Amino acid sequence: MSKITMAAAAAAGYVLGARAGRERYDEIVQKAEKAWSNPKVQKGKRRAQAKAEEKAGDMGSDNNATSEPSSLEDNQFNV
Repeated sequence: MSKITMAAAAAAGYVLGARAGRERYDEIVQKAEKAWSNPKVQKGKRRAQAKAEEKAGDMGSDNNATSEPSSLEDNQFNV
């Protein structure tokens, strides 16, 4: 197989693959947007956001809370 034939085959494969890849990507985006606009999904999003805001508010109301642990032993995430 000559270099020109090999390059032409590679270029054709790239173009066809890119076109198919873009079409699939567009299809996935369209389905994701449709799912995201579903009223049930939006209701769940609002509930999750409200719960997160509630929990964040609870954390800020503790007057004894510090931004950092007092020692390394207190930090449960220390590796």
